[in-house]
Amino acid sequence: NLERIAAEGALFERAHSNASWTAPSTTSFDTSLSHSVLGGGRGDRNPLPRQVTTIAEHLHGAGYQTGELTSNSNAGRLNGIERGHDIVRDVGFGDQRGRAISSVSLHEDFWQWREASPGEPYYVHFQTTDVHGGHYPVPPFAGLFISADRRRLLDAWQERLGQARTPGVRDDRGWFERAGVDYVDYYTAQRDLHDETMAHQDHQLGQLVARLKATGEWERTVLIVA
Repeated sequence: NLERIAAEGALFERAHSNASWTAPSTTSFDTSLSHSVLGGGRGDRNPLPRQVTTIAEHLHGAGYQTGELTSNSNAGRLNGIERGHDIVRDVGFGDQRGRAISSVSLHEDFWQWREASPGEPYYVHFQTTDVHGGHYPVPPFAGLFISADRRRLLDAWQERLGQARTPGVRDDRGWFERAGVDYVDYYTAQRDLHDETMAHQDHQLGQLVARLKATGEWERTVLIVA
């Protein structure tokens, strides 16, 4: 589905995130400002400066209905990203299974919002956790790239690594040596799990596009996948 969307639209082959994790990268995405300009990281809560205008505030001021639908609190009220939105959902889904199917719930929230408030134009920002760390693929995608036996082995490695970890120290190679876990095998298995959750995310994106087409909205919709 992602490849089909890219083939039908504009594909940016050199795109960069301002950070490797949610809070700073999302605030940069939402403001077009680098995180250093926004004040840098100061712990778990880094609200946007008041003088900064978000995408939603710009669009809301231009008459758009606006929504923020995410299952990651670092992409919502923890950082002031809710500003300018008519509706905000930034709560998680509990355990790993819930996080792995977040797109299903977020898309349901979206369609309920559209049925209750069908006016146009509108803007919505989805930020799912389907592919978030702690991967937990769901059927029928679980098993596409990693067997059940290999997944059990990975779970055993995770436990051994947890016991070998030195609290507060980022020393990946040292943990692996102490735990007796092969670094390459471990991350290859993690990558395969990631690909299974990505397959689920890709399917859900295809379902969203199909419904937009069925309702006649697709031809007047700009969809950005970042």
